[in-house]
Amino acid sequence: MFPGGSNILRNTNVSVELTSGTWATGAWRNGGSGIGSRESIVVTDAPNPDIVQGWRILNTGENTHEVSVAQSSVPLIIGREYTVSCYVRAVSGTISFKLQHGIDGYYVSKAVVITQTDWQKASFTFTAAASIGSFYFISRAVSTGAVEICGMKLESGNKATDWSLSPWDMVSRVDFNALADRVAILESR
Repeated sequence: MFPGGSNILRNTNVSVELTSGTWATGAWRNGGSGIGSRESIVVTDAPNPDIVQGWRILNTGENTHEVSVAQSSVPLIIGREYTVSCYVRAVSGTISFKLQHGIDGYYVSKAVVITQTDWQKASFTFTAAASIGSFYFISRAVSTGAVEICGMKLESGNKATDWSLSPWDMVSRVDFNALADRVAILESR
């Protein structure tokens, strides 16, 4: 279904509005019940020069709840190992940053404290217990603080490889009308 190293998450490098859609539409949504904001940002100094978009997540620290962005209904194969990863850095404050996978009350995650303003790679590996899942990139502020994330990736296997576009995102960039016109010209020769 997904070759090793392929990014399963969609729209990880384009500016998108947070909606209630799912993986099938490439949508990202609000996650968590914390007080704060999430905004799509242009990343000019990403650790991979192909990454140009990411997210800034601000947590006001007014409560202990989490503020996150998530992608839902991501297809998985039960029993297969997957690795979720991203680059993350502190913008302000001290943040407990968490990568999380879950569905129907079953959640697995890995948290790291982020204080550096340089990009760090965060990742964790899990075994899928369901055929779909949601993936969360979570900020939990110790006090008011913000993080930026980019290069979000979910892949089959137990290694976090460098960020890449999802094959579905590459297909959606193809201008099928122009491709059909080109094929017709080549066939007429």
